Amino acid sequence: MILFRLEKRLELTENMGSIADAYRILGVSAGSSMADITKAYRKLAKKYHPDSNPGDPASTHEMMMQINEAYMLLKKSRITSLGSPENQRASKDRQKTTLERWYERILAKENERVRRETLRKRKEDEALRRFWNKVAQEHSHEIEDTPALDAVRDSAYRMVSGYYEGNFYNTRPINRPSIQQEFDSYVEDCTGIMKEIKRIQQQCRSKRIAGGVRRIFVFLKAFLIDAHESLLAGFERRSSALSVFQNSDRKLHHFFDEYFSDPAAYAQDAEKSLKDVLGEYAYFLKSFPDSPLIEFAERRIELLEKFYHAFVESS
Repeated sequence: MILFRLEKRLELTENMGSIADAYRILGVSAGSSMADITKAYRKLAKKYHPDSNPGDPASTHEMMMQINEAYMLLKKSRITSLGSPENQRASKDRQKTTLERWYERILAKENERVRRETLRKRKEDEALRRFWNKVAQEHSHEIEDTPALDAVRDSAYRMVSGYYEGNFYNTRPINRPSIQQEFDSYVEDCTGIMKEIKRIQQQCRSKRIAGGVRRIFVFLKAFLIDAHESLLAGFERRSSALSVFQNSDRKLHHFFDEYFSDPAAYAQDAEKSLKDVLGEYAYFLKSFPDSPLIEFAERRIELLEKFYHAFVESS
């Protein structure tokens, strides 16, 4: 019996000289990882352990010896192979590959940052280019439309100065039929001027010039309405309120007459005179809050505000 066991051991040793036999005994392939080999070994050890096979202890004992020696042989061969020059070079190659991947990721992030920065700069340059093109275009349109604005100003000067040259602000003679016909003709001419100004405003390509034309149009419209509805007869019986209102009106008409007769000469003092006239109407509103002329005084103030925006503010 002992001689039989020695012969079997010698046979096992001879068989285990081959790594291929060790893989075959454990039932794994040559490319299996050490973890897979260990898993297979534990499974076979549990299966052929003598405690798991009490009916055939001799056979299972021999099988366990084969399994153990096969596992030890493969484990030893794996440990030995890890320290070989080939494996060391492979490890260095893997490490080098890891560094290369890390460098590639860093380089990719930097390239992406540069790309986004370039895109942002390109968008900013494009927005700036569009802005300056718009400014240049607006400046070009202003140069083209400035003669139109000057023509509108001249029309406004003629329209308002014609009102005072015709003495239409004087409520007494305007009730005469001949003066009334002249006033109606004046209103008709002014209506034609207003339509022409509206047409010019719509044709202006410059926003600034169009705004200036619009403000003059708003003023002239308010002026014409005020001129047409400013008859005072029958509205006020208290002489003090009427006197203050007429005094404010005289200053208003004198201011408009002076300014629109010679705008260049009167432009420097226009703002001061405008404040004086506004002060007169403000005094009337404060002193006679119940007067029927309040509506006309407020309308005069609105008219002066429109005049300021149309001629004084933009000058």
